[in-house]
Amino acid sequence: MEQILKNLNDPSWWFTGIFFVLVGLFLTKILFSWVPNIFKSVSSKIPVYGNMLSRRLKLRMLKAVKKNRQHEVRVNWVIARYWSLATITIIYAVFALIMFLLYPKQEAAGVRHQLVPLMLFIPMYFLQFLTILDKKITLKVIKAHIQWKKRITSRSKPTPKSGAV
Repeated sequence: MEQILKNLNDPSWWFTGIFFVLVGLFLTKILFSWVPNIFKSVSSKIPVYGNMLSRRLKLRMLKAVKKNRQHEVRVNWVIARYWSLATITIIYAVFALIMFLLYPKQEAAGVRHQLVPLMLFIPMYFLQFLTILDKKITLKVIKAHIQWKKRITSRSKPTPKSGAV
């Protein structure tokens, strides 16, 4: 009881109480007023940036197909590029997994030390994205090359003349 009376007479105790009430009100205002507005503005821009990225990826794919479809050596180079990127991705994934398993687990360490091994996986996601993108390009180049070959061979065949025996 004596401690309560002492705290009520202490201005630092009142300041601490009022300060945290004001901080709580301010955080409530941020969470329920400003954050939804920020989410609305960001979410309205996501489709625009998504469409721009999609168009760039499609344009890159079409340029690669147009540039490489006629040449057998370039098609082989695109296939080799895909397989080398896929191999590098798999090797890095195995390396990251082994490093994650061998990293010493320190229960007493802070969160920062716990997240260090997980940082190994960020480049793996980037490599995986590039591999998937390159696979799509490779498949389209192969398909376009096959169509190109069919077009050339169908034109070069002699057409039978009607009435000629």
